Amino acid sequence: MAIEGAPPRMLFVLAQGRSGTAFLSDLLARAPRTLIRHELPGDFQILSLSRYSRSERAVDALLRERFAAVLPRDPGIEVYGEVNSLLRYNADWLRRRFDPVLLHVTRDGREFVRSAYERDVLTAHQRQLPIVPTDDDPFAEAWPEMSRFERICWIWQHTNQMLGASVERHARIEDLLASHAVFRAAVLEPSGLEISEEVWRAAVNHPRNTSSAYRVRRMGARLLGRPGPGERLPHWTRWPDELSEGFWRICGPTMERFGYARERPSAPRLP
Repeated sequence: MAIEGAPPRMLFVLAQGRSGTAFLSDLLARAPRTLIRHELPGDFQILSLSRYSRSERAVDALLRERFAAVLPRDPGIEVYGEVNSLLRYNADWLRRRFDPVLLHVTRDGREFVRSAYERDVLTAHQRQLPIVPTDDDPFAEAWPEMSRFERICWIWQHTNQMLGASVERHARIEDLLASHAVFRAAVLEPSGLEISEEVWRAAVNHPRNTSSAYRVRRMGARLLGRPGPGERLPHWTRWPDELSEGFWRICGPTMERFGYARERPSAPRLP
């Protein structure tokens, strides 16, 4: 049963966090007659319950209440969309309720691991319930002995493997940043959005740097003697063999599925 009051067109971009969702949300919000949101208060709860809860009815009720509150009432809004990593376990629910355009966006797993590693992901200071393997996951038995680096690799592999199975449309953030034609074909045309090449290029050339705040936080924590987010990894081209082989052992098949090679030419990168 669809939720009443939904605009005629709906778009949901689902991804692992640290994959360009904030950038895409900011960019798509510039389209006329469109309301685009990123992640909302309460979405972490929905993420955790959707991942671990055995109560589909409770998750359904939470999602219905959420969308009843956030869907626009303005008849001038022709497209409602979200670029939201926290709804990544809810593709089937979104499909049943809205018949939307669903798009799975990937980011090179090595860049994701670097970005996540310098945050509090899978540390004692992580604020949200962490995503870990369930008992039927192939990595569940090895999890207690895996390093934090390997566990973050697993997060990327798990999420993109799962979304690759539940969402038909896929795009790499690197390609969306490199070509307006790809961005138009993958995002704009299916959803009916209008964003000119000039607007796209301005956004690509001046992305919002969300990593700088974490680096300032880490420096401040050190100066005050307090625990801070994780340490920063070198670029993946300078990873020692142990890290590189560990990454490819965990993420290799999923990287290959989405066209990421062990070596790749330089391309626009997220900050």
